[in-house]
Amino acid sequence: LASLYLLNNPDHYTDHTFQHFPWYIFVSWVQRDIDSLVADDKDIANEEDDNDDCMQIKKIHGKYVALSPVVNYIHRPKEYESMCVYDWVRLSHKETLAK
Repeated sequence: LASLYLLNNPDHYTDHTFQHFPWYIFVSWVQRDIDSLVADDKDIANEEDDNDDCMQIKKIHGKYVALSPVVNYIHRPKEYESMCVYDWVRLSHKETLAK
């Protein structure tokens, strides 16, 4: 393996491109909703802030933008409502719209 790096050869060969799936963000989102439902059933006050989703902050064209894969999935277009999370991450591609 070390010789591959020394000779500037790739360490794997594939014709596939892989999509990053931030599963931990989706798991924490689902867990928080489950905890909220359990708290509602037991009439326990939920003091946790609902706006503490994991957000990625990026600077795009000089402006800061908050990005969240969970928010993208929740607010996906109506024609994709039947699509599961796995297929959404696997098949969707984000593009910046031209002004």
